[in-house]
Amino acid sequence: MIIRGRQKFPACCPVITTAISARVRPLPRTTGVGLDECSILHHSSRGVCPQFVQLVYSRSRGTAISQVVIQIVSGIILVANNMGPMVAMLTIECVALRRWMYRDTQQKEFEFTGVSCNQGTLTSGD
Repeated sequence: MIIRGRQKFPACCPVITTAISARVRPLPRTTGVGLDECSILHHSSRGVCPQFVQLVYSRSRGTAISQVVIQIVSGIILVANNMGPMVAMLTIECVALRRWMYRDTQQKEFEFTGVSCNQGTLTSGD
């Protein structure tokens, strides 16, 4: 949030690209290790200056999976992860001008350097 006088304006962050949320390998000893890289990882947001962006895993058509794991990492530190049988997503937030961060359930903010998305592939449509 940017404050000018008594008015508050939402902070604007750059469009999410691989430079901001680079895809990385899962960290050692985490739930994504030993799984295949996800087929599709996309970003979902609304508006010209979104406050939130969802990082969403989608399996590709014709692929059967047992689980999916999405992780947000900062170097060698696991910031957040989510898993599910078919879908997994995490939300990042624009907390300051040009600064995307992850906010946990205790409202603590974390910087991140990459996103890992992995799946347990049973059969592939390729």
